[in-house]
Amino acid sequence: MKKTLQLYALLLASPLITVAAPMDFLQAFEQAQKDDPQILAAEYQYQATQTTLPQARAALLPNVSLDVFASKHNNESTDQTSLITTADRYNSDGYSLSLTQSVYNHGYWLKLQQADLNVAIGEAQINAARQA
Repeated sequence: MKKTLQLYALLLASPLITVAAPMDFLQAFEQAQKDDPQILAAEYQYQATQTTLPQARAALLPNVSLDVFASKHNNESTDQTSLITTADRYNSDGYSLSLTQSVYNHGYWLKLQQADLNVAIGEAQINAARQA
């Protein structure tokens, strides 16, 4: 009776039991590389340094700004000697569009070169972490 209950319990639990698929050496190596904390740290650092390149490049591009304004004026004044009140009411509005471009800024070019170097260093660090 006890063996029968164990057999029924095993049959009922069998769909819940999973068997790990066999893994060859290459799959094990790739999985270990994917989960290696040093490689992951190098990849995240590389992604962070990649963002500096567009930022440095953007400093060399033109800057466009648009300003729009509108105001309503109500002004009343009374002359103390003649006691005449005058009222001035008017609206004003306008806009301003400006485009600025640096002709040459050596600091911006140095930042772009530094960003390129940082990206190259990040690539080298990833490759070194993968080979370690």
